Amino acid sequence: MKYASTPERLAELEAEQVALSKRNLFITGAGTLSLISVPSSFPDVVAHRGHFNWPENSPYAVQMSVPADFDGAEIDVMLTDDGYWVAHHDAKTGRSVGRHDGKRFDMDDISGKEWNSLRIRDKSGQLTNYPAPYAVDLFQHWAMHLGSGKPLNIEIKSEADAPDLYNLDRMARQYMGQGNFFYSAMKMETLETLREINPQVYLGYVWEADGESIEIAKRDYRKAVKSDAAYAAYSNWIESAGRYETRRRHRNGSNKLSAIEVRNKLGRNAGLHVDIRNIVRAPTIASRVKSAGLKRLASYSINGTEYHQSQLAWLERNGRTLPDEVIADTDKYHMYTRMQPSLIKPPFLKLSREQVIGQQLTQAQIIGLLPADADFSRLDEQGDYVTNGFYLTLAGKVRALFQAQAAVSTKAKVVNDGPKRIRDDESLEVMGAAIEISLPVKGGQ
Repeated sequence: MKYASTPERLAELEAEQVALSKRNLFITGAGTLSLISVPSSFPDVVAHRGHFNWPENSPYAVQMSVPADFDGAEIDVMLTDDGYWVAHHDAKTGRSVGRHDGKRFDMDDISGKEWNSLRIRDKSGQLTNYPAPYAVDLFQHWAMHLGSGKPLNIEIKSEADAPDLYNLDRMARQYMGQGNFFYSAMKMETLETLREINPQVYLGYVWEADGESIEIAKRDYRKAVKSDAAYAAYSNWIESAGRYETRRRHRNGSNKLSAIEVRNKLGRNAGLHVDIRNIVRAPTIASRVKSAGLKRLASYSINGTEYHQSQLAWLERNGRTLPDEVIADTDKYHMYTRMQPSLIKPPFLKLSREQVIGQQLTQAQIIGLLPADADFSRLDEQGDYVTNGFYLTLAGKVRALFQAQAAVSTKAKVVNDGPKRIRDDESLEVMGAAIEISLPVKGGQ
């Protein structure tokens, strides 16, 4: 009902939900897709800096994580020079929040007054009229969904002493209540102080990223900025990666305390939050977390969503233990179907070519006849392809909808001066209007 402007549209949405349910899918309250049933061994999926469709670490990114069927949300908090907790990730301002005059601030010495002059950037990088958020703003928006039983992961990015951490915990308990949030941090001393302040809260010890992950990320970001005018959007990250790498090399491995050490310092109500590359490389890490009596093994990645998904899929294919939680920039539909494609049930609607090609089909009909490897998150685009005998796969490829037609087309002789056939596994970047495709047949096109 939320997305229905008329009774007719409501009926269409109901038909779409019914059709999706037959494929083990549903449209969430945030308008994205999720799955109805998944294996119990699959990890929880937590929204990294909030829902990926909204600006990171923004109130609405946090608020929309619950109706989007995420199992929680992760945010970053930092401390201003004069003691205000704000929601921010980078060492400097400019990328996710900024000012119209372009002035940027170091987070190490920014004041609350300077923070108030900043505005949130939207997903395209344009400044909005929304003020840069404080941590309490996100706490208040999370409090709107306290009945969900899903926790907010508050990752602490700043150095902070006991009074500042006490103030943060006081605000979290005041607005969200014990049990509806927890803390994570890379610095063990921060977590030990929080354990003294709040003996009941879960604490996640974040391992620094794997050295190879840092090198790959630095290389990829440097490539990206060579032709990108917005170098500032990435330079801070490269600097941060360099600092992580320096600490990794000079702290004699103390940045990656073992599961036993974490248990001894923080108790059993704690866990490890680890780069997915480390989990893949260390087959025993999950069993070590369990043997130590820790509550959770969570994975993250600094090498992008695609890499994170591919490594989780590799763990699943090879019978390896999956993490308990995944901090991700994608939804359950994309994450879980990458790990186990068979979660999408087979088509339940069979139509002939004549009933499809050139016909006006409803979304429910399209949902019912699409192959299981189709991208159901792009249904608006699928309609144009389906009525021309093709569909978009979840891997971003264009394939023939009718296998018989595809079999015939693969036997067609290709001539240099005529229209080219598209092979079944051709990968295309498709944006905007539908593409008209011509295939060679007897007697011409």
